[in-house]
Amino acid sequence: MQAMCDPQQTLQHNPMVEDLLVLPYAKQGLIGEVYESAWVLSEEHDETGRVLRVRGLPGAITRLQRSLAAH
Repeated sequence: MQAMCDPQQTLQHNPMVEDLLVLPYAKQGLIGEVYESAWVLSEEHDETGRVLRVRGLPGAITRLQRSLAAH
């Protein structure tokens, strides 16, 4: 039987970073990519869109930033 992964252990053993991402309302189709690539620590809404505080591996955060900038 496969052991379940403890998220707290994963956080302790990986060099995670936190960042703030702004997902404009016009780009809401990317929300799935955000949730697949990082832990969403908080989510707020303002006049520009969703403001997400995320934690993830540096490469994943960089990909998300590039993806948001490209669309």
